[in-house]
Amino acid sequence: MSESAPQEEPAQENGKEDKERNQGGSEAEELIQSSQSISDSLALGTCNNVTGAAANKKSQDLNLENQPKISACSIKESKTRVSKNIIFRKPAKVIFNLDQTPQDSNWEQPWKKNLLERVQARAQAMHQKIIDKENLKKELEKKAEEKLPRDNLAKEWFNTENMTLSTRAYLLDKLLPTLVPGMERMLMQVEKKKLLADVDIPTKFDPINHLGEYLMRNNPNYIKDPGLSGYQRVMRDISEDLKIHVPNTTYNRVSKIKENIKQKREQKEYINDIKAKVANARKQALQEQFNEWILDPKGMIPMVVIQNVLYEFFQNPDLQLETCCLPADIADSMKPRLNKTEFIQLISFHIAGFKSETFEKLLKHLCHCADEFREVIKTDMRRQMFAELFLHCDRGKVGFLDRQRTLALLETFYDRSSKVLKGILRNPRQWPFVEFGEIDLPEFWGDMDNQKHIYEDFDNVLLEMNTLPSEKHFSKTQSKLLASPEDQHEHYRESTLPQSPPEQQRGATVEQGPNGISTREQEQPEESTGEQELNKESVSKEGTYTGSTREQRSSRELITEQRPHHEPITEQGVPQGTYIESTAKQGLSEESEERTQAQPYEQLLFISPELQEKIGVSSPKDHLSEPAKKEVQKDKSCEPKPQKIEGKSWTGELLTCNWNMKYAKHEDEEQANLIYDNPRFADLHSIIRNIQSYKEIKGRSAFNGVSFNLLQFVQLLETFVGEDSPLSVSEALISFFKKGFVETKEEKMSGLEKARQNASQIRRELLLKALFQKWDSDGSGFLDLKEIDELLYTYKEGMEKESMKKAKLHVQFPKLHPGHEVRLSSKQFQKYIELVVSELRGNEEEVLESVVEFLMNSLERSHVESLRNCARQKWLHQIQRAAETSGVSLEPVYTETFKALTQDAEAHGNKKISAHISLLEENLLLPDRGNVLLRNVACTLDDAPFVLKRVLYRDMKGISFTVVDEGKPIHVPQVQHHGNIYFWNHSRKKSDHNGSLLALPLQDAYMRIFGVLAVDTLRDPQKINIFLPHEIRFYQGVANVFSAAYHYVHSREHILHIVITGIGWLYSITPSITAISTYFVEPNSEKDSDYVLRNMMVTGQQGLTEIHKNPSVVFRKTCIFRDFLFKCTDSSEVVLASICGENHIVVPLRERTGEALGVLDVNIGKSKMLLYREFKDLQKMLKVIQLACSEILGELSGEIKKNCILEIESVGEVQRAGVLFFRVMLQELQECLGLLTSSDFVSLLLYDYDSLAVGKADSQSPDVKANIKLVQDILKGIIMFFHPELKSSDLESWDHCKLYVNQQLVENICDFDPTAMELKVNLKLIVEYFEDHSRIEVWKFGNSAIECLYHWAHICLALIKLNKKLSSAISPPLPSKTDSYVYAKMPGGSLPGK
Repeated sequence: MSESAPQEEPAQENGKEDKERNQGGSEAEELIQSSQSISDSLALGTCNNVTGAAANKKSQDLNLENQPKISACSIKESKTRVSKNIIFRKPAKVIFNLDQTPQDSNWEQPWKKNLLERVQARAQAMHQKIIDKENLKKELEKKAEEKLPRDNLAKEWFNTENMTLSTRAYLLDKLLPTLVPGMERMLMQVEKKKLLADVDIPTKFDPINHLGEYLMRNNPNYIKDPGLSGYQRVMRDISEDLKIHVPNTTYNRVSKIKENIKQKREQKEYINDIKAKVANARKQALQEQFNEWILDPKGMIPMVVIQNVLYEFFQNPDLQLETCCLPADIADSMKPRLNKTEFIQLISFHIAGFKSETFEKLLKHLCHCADEFREVIKTDMRRQMFAELFLHCDRGKVGFLDRQRTLALLETFYDRSSKVLKGILRNPRQWPFVEFGEIDLPEFWGDMDNQKHIYEDFDNVLLEMNTLPSEKHFSKTQSKLLASPEDQHEHYRESTLPQSPPEQQRGATVEQGPNGISTREQEQPEESTGEQELNKESVSKEGTYTGSTREQRSSRELITEQRPHHEPITEQGVPQGTYIESTAKQGLSEESEERTQAQPYEQLLFISPELQEKIGVSSPKDHLSEPAKKEVQKDKSCEPKPQKIEGKSWTGELLTCNWNMKYAKHEDEEQANLIYDNPRFADLHSIIRNIQSYKEIKGRSAFNGVSFNLLQFVQLLETFVGEDSPLSVSEALISFFKKGFVETKEEKMSGLEKARQNASQIRRELLLKALFQKWDSDGSGFLDLKEIDELLYTYKEGMEKESMKKAKLHVQFPKLHPGHEVRLSSKQFQKYIELVVSELRGNEEEVLESVVEFLMNSLERSHVESLRNCARQKWLHQIQRAAETSGVSLEPVYTETFKALTQDAEAHGNKKISAHISLLEENLLLPDRGNVLLRNVACTLDDAPFVLKRVLYRDMKGISFTVVDEGKPIHVPQVQHHGNIYFWNHSRKKSDHNGSLLALPLQDAYMRIFGVLAVDTLRDPQKINIFLPHEIRFYQGVANVFSAAYHYVHSREHILHIVITGIGWLYSITPSITAISTYFVEPNSEKDSDYVLRNMMVTGQQGLTEIHKNPSVVFRKTCIFRDFLFKCTDSSEVVLASICGENHIVVPLRERTGEALGVLDVNIGKSKMLLYREFKDLQKMLKVIQLACSEILGELSGEIKKNCILEIESVGEVQRAGVLFFRVMLQELQECLGLLTSSDFVSLLLYDYDSLAVGKADSQSPDVKANIKLVQDILKGIIMFFHPELKSSDLESWDHCKLYVNQQLVENICDFDPTAMELKVNLKLIVEYFEDHSRIEVWKFGNSAIECLYHWAHICLALIKLNKKLSSAISPPLPSKTDSYVYAKMPGGSLPGK
């Protein structure tokens, strides 16, 4: 009833509308019959059409209003737990794929077509006749009016008084048009007979009779065209006007409709006029804005750039714009270009309905993006220069350069640069140039020397600038006032500024233009430039620099010695108007004379406008009043910007979107093409093509720590020089590299040999993988070792049999299966064949190809088997692809798994099957029925009511636990005769229990069973429906691929869990981080594309992590202005970027192979860089996350064995992922403390005596006492972990506490497990010792032992708290499908003093 009610109401309303329409039509017919002119009938006909159109429109509106109600109901009904023929454990949105065949259109009959043509012709003829009559009438009236002029005396009858309105209208319409002429005739007769003058003379003339005779003779009902006088014509017009004012009449309603139509027409014309004016104004504004963009030589701009601008603008959540206005299809390349007209048309198409305020915001956005595009072009120019440098240095064309040599040259260039230039460059001896594994543990965890920041002396300069507000607004204005390079050059010469480090204050990043000053668009006045707090703590300068590991330093010194010492860094002349005169050389050498000459100008080389204002440099704008400043600002913003960047014109080439396509080298594709050209492996060509097409994630470079490919080399140099540096610095670096990068002949030969081996290895993998797939025609994923050996021993008629047997001595085969056979996977098969080939005589590559050719020709496969193998490989690939593109969800994996099973059963078995997946769980509720149980988590559609979420215990019937115990598949051909089969559908009759059942074990990389995949044919109508051997082998392959996909998804879940825990730890001690976004790399659904990034979660400034239910996907083509994420993923290196005034530190999460599996985007706001303390804490968090992720990936893939260090790790996989971050950090700290010497701890014990002596001499006893209390409290807290029997009174004596600080204490720290069951600690007392000391206080103290002990204690406290609330604190904080998102804040050791 509730669903049908909304459908009846519109029907009733439509009936009312039809009734009103019929009444309006009848009234119109009456009016036409009673009208005296054709014009009236035409007017009423028009009115009737308008009324009918209004009614139709209203009925359509009613139908449209009813439509969403119906769709809403249908949506509610569609929210079920099924998706096609698959059921999931969690409720999910379902879309049924119901393809309806289009109905045949009804062709029009010939007679109907002829009838319509005749009726239409007749209607046109009648209409033309009416028009002709109307025109004739108008002509006659016009002639009559010329003969008899209008008598305006009749206008006195017009009066709209309500009391007499209807009466007057009736008289003027029915009586007066005849009565007034009769009275006029009667009076004329009286005057003619002079009756008024001769009153006394009797006469026979009676005026009343005369008037009556006239009225009878001129009755309008009998006289068709009596002819109207001028008075009557005016009276007729007055009568028509009065009829309009009479209420509740047809004329009144018609007049109102006409008036409304007129008003709407006028309003529409007015609106159209305004829209035209607004469109012209916007067009003019866009024309002016087009001139601010840098154009190619043809005066055009890439269309994809403007599409990205609009995409970012519509994505702004503050504007709340409709997503339907987004650009539908963003171009994939830079080839489509726009001129000025096309530029205006493209933007106008998307902003047609914008308000003025929104359009103004769009103009500001366009201006800002125009400046950003300049930076994009500048960055692209720099990257192309670095790419050409790589090709120049790679003389052997091997595709990579030595990493240590490159870093050594960067260190030399950095050391020989001026102090001012060092403020722009990044220190190549620090992270991210040096990897975490290359830094000694004591240095990584205990080094607190501020001089080792990535920006030299950053903290001290920041402290000096704390008293000054940010002056970014002034610097940008001054950069526009100093427009020409010559003016700036002269301005720098006139100012006598002392040497001061540029841009080292912690403020907004200043983008350098061609003359070292900001060229970005001036920000709006309402935007605050001093929002970032600068009241940071002062930082000490204790400690000395130890650099990287000793071996790396020695290798870099040897590399540096090969370069001639007498050569300066650069002798390149810079064009006039950039930084130095054309005849001057850049002062970067070590020679004292050149240093003395170049030093005065080098001090002014990169002085920022902020420092100019600090020192008091005046500009023309300083002398202007506020209105004048605004006027100058407005005028300058309207001027077109130069089309050159630092004196260089843009060639129009931009490699932002297709950088990989031009410079990336894909060795696998090259080797595949070589195999295609080789006719020896013709049978493998199609298989290799499928393998290449299935490789979805392309374009990523693996980081190996030894060498750089082109993308990594370019990214490293770009990170070194920074985004704010001018191109002249890059040119100087390139000139220095060309002179300093020298390779010996041995190194060249070694590089060529390495490249040859790499190509050979890739070719070998392709051939063996294709051979394995050809051999495994059923897609089982395994080959029997016995079958392989039988075929291999026939090679060369058995002459190499003994050599092949020797290879088995070096092979570590997997465990025997229950059938006592050894089965090899694809990777194990490749290793086995490579070992066999290594034992044979001859060239290894030639022998391998000969063996592959022999095995390929020995395998006889029919065409049907080849087609079946191809289809099955495709279905198996779709299961793995579903895991990679699922966004950390198992539901797509279930979908593709059941889809593969049903498609193969229909195509290759002619069966109808049912299937379900059950996973092992620990039986906590009913342990008497078994320690574990099997829970059905997914099944096909037909079995959903009977199977889904059901539980199978060990004491129940069934073969599933037999499969779990034995670890091998069980096939029951006829379930009705088995006797130990549990039927979930109890309503099925026993006579219907006819079919086969196949139960397959689900195994992980360590061959451990974690579930069962069951397939049956109970719903198949055929009597004989047993599974054939090739079907069973394929189902085994499905189980193996599902297992890999299942663990792939869970590995990503565990990584997210680790990242959330690490971010929670970092946020408790680092307040300057604005947000951290986590992305995962996924294959792109589009063909010929590399990959996409999925935004999994975002952590805000409050430490709350928002985990998305449906994570958004980021494409490369939509990130022209924000391509730093893809730069990081491409190179697997850290990227430092500045976008929209915010600085980002983008860090890759690497696979065990070195490729990036995800990205962490750390947004530090408007700060140029974090303080050194915060920068080091960020490094600690990132290192621990990477180590934990590598351990998770290695365990799930089977590369490493699972190692449980803490007792809490044995509880479960999910709980282990929640504590893995703290466990890895605890191991790092324990190892670091183990490397400390006894003198480090002795110095802490004697600190009170030494510090008091120094304190009395320096008169700083309060600070010294605070440091003494810090040392004593931390050591007391550490002692309490191992001596819980002690009380606070026992530790009051410091001399007594010293007795506990010994070598045994250090050993206990290194072996301590804070999650042990027998552990008993006085948690309250330990917290009291630590809560009074902040993280900043520990950092200021500057002792590595105290630093490590402080972190160790808080990690232990965090693990103890997690162990107490195990069930609630370590559960994965991932959203369910019923949530749009979920907020998570993982518990951790929150350090005081944030």
